[in-house]
Amino acid sequence: MLSAQSQEGYWWGELEADTTLESDYILYLHILGELESPKTAKLAKYIRDRQLPDGGWNIFYGGPAELNATVKAWVGLRLAGDPAASPHLERARAKIHELGGLEATNSYTRFYLAMVGAIDWNFVPAIPPELMLLPDWFPINLYEMSSWTRGIVIPLAIVYAHKPAWTLPDGVTVEELFRNPGARPPSLDWDRRVVSWKNVFLALGRGVKFYEKLSWLPFRKLALSLARNWMLERLERSEGLGTIYPAMMNSIFALAAERGDTADPLLAREISFLARYEIEEADTLRVQPCISPLWDTAIAMVSLEEAGIDPSHPALLAASRWLVDNQILGPGDWQVKNRDAEPGGWAFEFRNDFYPDVDDTAFVLMALGRVEDPEPVRLRASIRRGLAWLVSMQNEDGGWGAFDHENNLDFLNHIPFATTTRCWILPRRTSLPAPWSVSGKWVGPPRIRPSSERRHSCATSSAPTVPGSDVGA
Repeated sequence: MLSAQSQEGYWWGELEADTTLESDYILYLHILGELESPKTAKLAKYIRDRQLPDGGWNIFYGGPAELNATVKAWVGLRLAGDPAASPHLERARAKIHELGGLEATNSYTRFYLAMVGAIDWNFVPAIPPELMLLPDWFPINLYEMSSWTRGIVIPLAIVYAHKPAWTLPDGVTVEELFRNPGARPPSLDWDRRVVSWKNVFLALGRGVKFYEKLSWLPFRKLALSLARNWMLERLERSEGLGTIYPAMMNSIFALAAERGDTADPLLAREISFLARYEIEEADTLRVQPCISPLWDTAIAMVSLEEAGIDPSHPALLAASRWLVDNQILGPGDWQVKNRDAEPGGWAFEFRNDFYPDVDDTAFVLMALGRVEDPEPVRLRASIRRGLAWLVSMQNEDGGWGAFDHENNLDFLNHIPFATTTRCWILPRRTSLPAPWSVSGKWVGPPRIRPSSERRHSCATSSAPTVPGSDVGA
C-alpha cells in the first residue's frame, strides 16, 4: 500500500465499468471523425472479448445479457468494421430480439442512435433546452433534477435543439435490430391508467414536439443561450463536465454540434480530459467511467490507520495535506438549495469544484480524523469546514443525499427520459457514517440540526454503515 502512493501524496486505482463505455467510445470517435484511429480496433477487441456465450453483453460481472449493452456493442462493432453477418454479431442480433428489440432500449441508447441518423427523432422523448426557462419555484425545474441528470441532460438538450446532421457510415444500419420493424418504443406508450404521472409527462412531451413544428420558436434562442452558458460555466473549475464519463461525452457532443471544428480550443481541451480515462494496452483499450483519487486516498488512509500505522507516519501526513489542498472552498450547484452554508466538501475526482459529495466528504473526514500532524492548525480548520458542510447537507427527514440537498421529488422519475436509471433524483441515503466520531478528539461533535433527531434519522436505519456500501453517485 505504501509503495503505491504517488509522490504528491494520493492513491489512485482503476475504476472499472461495463462495455457500454467502450461501445459508446467508438461512436464518439466516429462523430469526431477519428474512426480510423488505432484506438477503434483496440476498443472493438475489448468488446468482443467480453461477449457472453448467449450472444449478449452484461452490465455487471457475472450478470445476464442486458439489452442496451448488447445494442451498443453491436453498433460499436459494426462501426469498427465487423460484418453484420459475422457469427458473433448474428448471435448478438438474436439476443437483442429475444430481449425485446431495439424498440425496448432506453432513452439514452435511442438518443445516441437518433443523433447519428440511425433512427428517427420521433423515437426519442423531447429534451428541449426550454427546460432552462422553468423557474425554481416550479415543481419541474433544473435543480429538482439530480446533479447527475443535469450534467447529462443539459448537453443533450443542446444537441436535441441542433439535431446535427451526423450519419452512420455507408452500409451500417440498425433496422435489423428491431424485433418489430418500426415499432414504437413501449416507454412512449400511454399508461393504462387515465391519470398518472407518466401520462402527464407524455402529454407534455407531445406538446413540446408540436411546438417544435412551428415555424417560429420564440423561446429557443434564449433557452439555448442559458443551456450553453450553464454548461460552459461548469466546464471551468473542473476537468470535464461533472468529471464523469456520460456528462463529459455529452458536453463534447454539444460543443461539436455548435462549433463543429475539433481544433476549437475548448472542444480540444474537453476531448483531452476524456482521453485521460482511457487505459490502453498492447491490443485492447478500455475506458474508465470516472477517476477516483480522493475516494481512493481516503480508503487507503483508513486502511492504514486500521492496520495500526503510526498516526504521524509520513505517508499519512502527505496524504492528509494533499486532501486538505483539494478541499473545495468555492461555489457549486449544492448551494441552490443550501444557500446559507459555507463550502467545505470534497469531490471524487482531481477537480470537480461544482460537485463535492457527501460520500467522499464523510470518508475523507474519517481518514483525516486520526492523523496526528505536528503542525495541526490547517488540518483542524479543514476538518471543521468539512464537518460544517456535511451537516448542512442533511435533509429534513434526517438523511443525506449524495450531491444535492432535498432532492426527493419522486414523480420526476416518471419522465420518459428517466427510464434509463430512474435517477432524475438522488434522494436520501441511509449509509452515511458519522465522521465526527473519529475526529471528535480535535473538533468535537458538530451542532446537529433538529432534523437529525427525527424518527427517520440515519441513526435509526437498519441499512449498513460501511462507507461506500451503496456507492452509485
